[in-house]
Amino acid sequence: MSGEPALGDAVCDQAKPIAKEQDVPIQARREYLAIVWARYQEARTRAEKGSLLDEIVKNTGLHRDHAGRLMRAKEKPVRKAVSRKKGSRYADLLPHLSKLWRAMGRVGGRKMRAAMLDWLPFYEADVPTKQRLYNISASGIDRLLKPVRAHWRRTNNTGTRAAKNRFKSEVPIRPLGGVFSVVGFIEIDTVAHCGDTLAGNFFWTLTAVEMKTRWTEIRPVWRKEKLGIRLALDDMESKFPFRLKGIFCDCGSEFLNSEVVEKFVKDQRRPVPLEMGRSRPYHKNDQAFVEQKNNTHVRHLMGYGRFGRQNMEGKLQALFEDWCELQNFFVPQISLVSKIRVQSKIKRRYSEPMTPFDRILADPDVSLSVKAGLIEKKITLNPFVLRERVKRRLQEIPFIQGIAAKLQGWTAS
Repeated sequence: MSGEPALGDAVCDQAKPIAKEQDVPIQARREYLAIVWARYQEARTRAEKGSLLDEIVKNTGLHRDHAGRLMRAKEKPVRKAVSRKKGSRYADLLPHLSKLWRAMGRVGGRKMRAAMLDWLPFYEADVPTKQRLYNISASGIDRLLKPVRAHWRRTNNTGTRAAKNRFKSEVPIRPLGGVFSVVGFIEIDTVAHCGDTLAGNFFWTLTAVEMKTRWTEIRPVWRKEKLGIRLALDDMESKFPFRLKGIFCDCGSEFLNSEVVEKFVKDQRRPVPLEMGRSRPYHKNDQAFVEQKNNTHVRHLMGYGRFGRQNMEGKLQALFEDWCELQNFFVPQISLVSKIRVQSKIKRRYSEPMTPFDRILADPDVSLSVKAGLIEKKITLNPFVLRERVKRRLQEIPFIQGIAAKLQGWTAS
């Protein structure tokens, strides 16, 4: 008895697998399972199938339930393809591709692929490199340039600096979601004319739009200093055809400072101080009105170049004044009246196209004297003369000279 193994030991030895799953190569295990699967399909009795499952557990280390599922499958087990992340064969061309992408204006992969035929003959590189650059697909260009685009993202190149907590506590978050039914509340924001880098000094454009009539004023500001912002706001206030009642801005330090908050908004000479509110941090859509005008009134006119000469201020000021008169008196705009959801679709209803001048005339809160003054001013204006004057002033600015028609399609003769 002492020399024979106990019954418990025999059962334990029989149940113990001869090899662990990780010790058996996956290809060998799949080939073995395919052979046993064929035998399992031919088995007729429950005992035969159970014996085959015991054999699989013993030889491979698989769980018995897992082995049963493999054997009951309609197809024999095959080796699953192992996905491996392959490196791009064009990875070494990233410096060339990045240089071309910047030269082409940071376009998307499809546009860049289409432009390669015109750009590569003038690119300084050897013929094999040019051939490989031309062979990259549009999706391959997008994959290779993904980290470059991420590094260049506008969020990493923003010119807005957070204001001090003192002024944040003095200026509350603006009311959101409401519609202003009274004329006189404006949104303000700045646009950088820095080109590809924020380094150094350059001009900014201060944009102010009235939220009910869409009357818009823009002014150039050198270096976005708080004194320059306050002086530009003083000039804008004199050009608005109505009395200002409130001002809304973002959380930038160019607005939330002593010059703007204390010497402009809370000016003791005002009979009634202005209301002031700020948007939530990182919520650009809180300033939707002025963000739209940043595009239609500033970028469409000035493009994305760099204006780094301080002596251009007078020319920019004259250009913006003519441009604002053209937009406010002669260019109709539409506004969103309602937005409702019908099942999975959103239906929007817009107002009839009206210029800001027409909206002021139709507003009952604006005095008759203001309306009469605007009518007298419009009589003296000619839209074609204003257009030609804006076009001529664009040509006088050093950066835009010679390429104005290319940057702004409406300026082409």
